[in-house]
Amino acid sequence: MTQGHDKKQTPPPLVSVVMATHQDDDASLLRQAIASILGQTYPRLELLVVLDGPVDLDTRDFLEDLSVEDTRVRIVPRTRNGGPGAARNSGIAEARGVLIAIADADDVSHPDRIKAQAAFLSGTRASLAGSFVRYIGPDGEALGGKQMPLTPSDIKASAIWFSPMNNPSVMGYAKVFKRNPYREDYRVAEDYELWVRLLKRGYVLRNQAEYLCDMHIQPEFWRKRGGWRPFINDLSVRLRAVSLYPLLQRPRAFLLAWVLSGTRLLPSRFLQRIYQRRNSMHYS
Repeated sequence: MTQGHDKKQTPPPLVSVVMATHQDDDASLLRQAIASILGQTYPRLELLVVLDGPVDLDTRDFLEDLSVEDTRVRIVPRTRNGGPGAARNSGIAEARGVLIAIADADDVSHPDRIKAQAAFLSGTRASLAGSFVRYIGPDGEALGGKQMPLTPSDIKASAIWFSPMNNPSVMGYAKVFKRNPYREDYRVAEDYELWVRLLKRGYVLRNQAEYLCDMHIQPEFWRKRGGWRPFINDLSVRLRAVSLYPLLQRPRAFLLAWVLSGTRLLPSRFLQRIYQRRNSMHYS
């Protein structure tokens, strides 16, 4: 006979998924996004749905009923709309998990997303990890995918060129998010600003070479990414990213910051083409 007792397996860490929504979000896409989280193959998660200001009665009733039916769902209400950074910070503050995953209210996470990212973080030195994403059009049509740099060095090298992580695909350690909140005064590029800030503070960022998230591209997608406010926010982030580069490369990075941010002032059709060109890049 075997003496002693079998060791109990350590349960996997709790993952908190933070999803912010507001009055203008598409209700049907919100339900799809929530269903994709609650249908994850990972066994231990909670979903914090942050109401960024008042939402319509149907959405409120749906979420309240869901939180009763599924104890994994918690609602975090905010009295007024504070923008994406403030909303996510409210959810992060309430999160109980060791890991936090970010999800948008109009995107769909693949069933194995949380499981794959938790394993990836456990097996690497990464503080945060993102993934590749696929784009879905208004009628459900496939619009291609977006690959990202994978290694910490490639992510750092690309920081002046574009935001090196797809925000709705990101998962990281809760202590990283709680110590480094999103900038709440940024309504655009708040995620880009966070990645650059983390890189400057020495955190390790990685991307996983898997398509773990589908992003819905609505007609207003390009309009929200152009104009003076996106230009100002984008430029301020890129100028901070200049110091990530060796001294001799900084003059070139400084010029790139102005040129690349200037594309935010172009008409939407040109901005869309630039994004499409950027998304065609591949990383080994």
